[in-house]
Amino acid sequence: MNHSKQILALLAMSGLFVACVPKFPQDREAILRQAQELNDSINRLMQSGDSAKLADAMFLHDQLLQLDTVRDHQFRYIMQRVTTLYSLGRDADAFTLQEQAMLLLPENNFDRLNYFGVKNDKLGLKDKSDFFFNMALEVCNEAMEHHGSTDALIDMITVLCYKGREADARQLIEATYLKHKDIPELKNLATDPSFWKQIEESVQKMKAIKLELPDSIR
Repeated sequence: MNHSKQILALLAMSGLFVACVPKFPQDREAILRQAQELNDSINRLMQSGDSAKLADAMFLHDQLLQLDTVRDHQFRYIMQRVTTLYSLGRDADAFTLQEQAMLLLPENNFDRLNYFGVKNDKLGLKDKSDFFFNMALEVCNEAMEHHGSTDALIDMITVLCYKGREADARQLIEATYLKHKDIPELKNLATDPSFWKQIEESVQKMKAIKLELPDSIR
C-alpha cells in the first residue's frame, strides 16, 4: 500500500467519510458545495486540538486547496487554518503558513506588506524589513488622506510601535485627532489607555514568534 492509500485508510478508520476526500466534480456548484463540506470537516478537526486529528485536517486542507481554486476562497481557507493554529498556541507554524495567504493579496496590500516587514525583521534582514514597512506606512497614509480610514490609522500605529517608534505613534494620533475631531473613534484612540495596551500586547506577541533562520543568513 503506498503512502497516499495509507493516509486514506487512516482517514476512513478515524471516522471521516470517504465523501470528505474530494473527487473533483465538474459542476461548479457541486464543487463549491463539496468544498464547503470539506472545509467544515477541517474546522471541526482543527478545533479538536487532538494531534492525530490535526494531521488529518492538514491532509484535507491540501485537498481543499486543489478542489476549490477560486483565489478569494483559497485566501479564506488558509487564513482559517492560520487562525486555528494561533488559537492552539502554534504561533510559528501559523506565521509561516500565513505567507501562503499573503501571496494571494495584491502587492500593495497593507497586510501583505506588513507581513513581509515582520518576516524580514525576524530573519535579521533590516533593509528588506524597512522597505516593506515603509511601503505599508505609505499605503496607510494614502488611505487616511483619501478616505479618513481609522483602520488605516490603527495599522500605521501598529507598524510604528513594532518598529519601536511609540512616541511617533502617539504624536500621529494626537495630530490626526486635532485635524478630524468630527470622527468619534479618533477621540477614543487618543484618550483610551486600553487601546495602547492592546497594541502593545499585539506587538509583543508578534515579536515573540521565532523563525528558524535559513542556512544562507546564519
